[in-house]
Amino acid sequence: MAVEAKDRLSSLPDDILITILSRLPLPCTIVTGFLSTRWRGLWTNLTINLEDYTFENIPEFLTVLDNIIVQIKSPKIEGFSVDLGHLIWHSHWKPSIDSWFDQLGGCNIRKFKVIWPSLMRQIFPKLPEFIFQSQSLVSLELNSKFDWRLPDRFDALNLKNLSITFRVTGYHEWVGKLIRACPLLEELSLTSDWGHDIYIECLNPNLRRSIKNIGFRRDDLKIVINSPNIKYLAVRVPNCVTFSFVEDPVMLREAKIEILRQLCAITRADDENRLLSELYGAISNVVILSLDVFALRNTSTVFRYATRLTVDMKTSNDIQTVFNFLDFCPSLDVLTLRFCHTGRVYNKWILLPKPYKANTLRGVNIEIYGDTYCKPVNFLELIEYLLSNFVDLAHFTYNLANCGGRDTGNVKLKQTREFQLCRLLYRCQPASTGCEAEFIGKYVKMSRKAGSTVPIAYGKFIPDH
Repeated sequence: MAVEAKDRLSSLPDDILITILSRLPLPCTIVTGFLSTRWRGLWTNLTINLEDYTFENIPEFLTVLDNIIVQIKSPKIEGFSVDLGHLIWHSHWKPSIDSWFDQLGGCNIRKFKVIWPSLMRQIFPKLPEFIFQSQSLVSLELNSKFDWRLPDRFDALNLKNLSITFRVTGYHEWVGKLIRACPLLEELSLTSDWGHDIYIECLNPNLRRSIKNIGFRRDDLKIVINSPNIKYLAVRVPNCVTFSFVEDPVMLREAKIEILRQLCAITRADDENRLLSELYGAISNVVILSLDVFALRNTSTVFRYATRLTVDMKTSNDIQTVFNFLDFCPSLDVLTLRFCHTGRVYNKWILLPKPYKANTLRGVNIEIYGDTYCKPVNFLELIEYLLSNFVDLAHFTYNLANCGGRDTGNVKLKQTREFQLCRLLYRCQPASTGCEAEFIGKYVKMSRKAGSTVPIAYGKFIPDH
């Protein structure tokens, strides 16, 4: 006869049981509450996280609202995500939307994400007011394709992370107004994919990280930044952009710049350089710099403190542009070349006519992405050039672990080809006997210590020959 085991777990104090439940996914937490009367209802004391659950239909949204949120004894939600796209087919719910969000506003949400499709403008033209007046909100992500009617009062005193995706049709004072209403804002992301003239003010002295992603444009764009304490700036903008910095960002240490070549009124290289000159001047003191080839092609700014440079390559011709740019980075220590355009064939390298001597460079990384994996042997000429001319190189890495797509087809054949490529790479002898080399593939990993001619294979696949 089976002996009934004593339930010692249920004899623990409530605070310990609540801690145990807090480590489980939300559905498991609620189901666990039905195991016994002792556990039932304990989940209502939790700080729940709905950030990973995006609600895409009315019944699901209502079920969570009525059966979970309203039962929390001490309302507190760590994260909440909602996609309102399907509401356009349920316009009869419009009178209830306000009350739903009012109810959410009383739950002390810390992270809130809302996707607001363009057709929603017909039935609900404004965002919930609690978003802009919440004292508990620390992270807000708004994704919409139309202009919102925003409340007159903003009171997001504790907001630290703000991400806005919007469609621009004119001067948007509300963007700057919203930013200024967040005195503790540390991270800002602005994304726009359409529009005409736009003037964006980022006036917030506490801002630490800023990301601006402006897509296709036909007219001039101006961005004004007054964030002297900013430490990280990422910009992806068209070539007709104009930047203006109210105060020099003296704390800026890392910058990532990508320039989109669009059909703007300004298309000549000298005009591009003129418009972007203030941006380059503002980031001239960074330590970590990431650029695409368009961004570095025409600049004459000296980055005297940059020790790490990452360049997104476009074609085989760009390598000479990169080498020319190295003269503007006198303190460079590590160079990373990223070849990440799917389907791009790099087969004929246009290298400098004479060897390039980099006196400070200690490390070179080559990272391959996308379908370039199909013909990686084309990079041997470039690798030979780098290893033979960078005389003080201490470490070289060739990384193609993120390319080639899924493991489909003849995986064994791919493994063998990768190993053969690895052997070819190790025939490229470095000019410096103190240079370590490392090959990181999808199937093979190999390394060669400084002064050694014999590679050491390790990883998921080691061939027999």
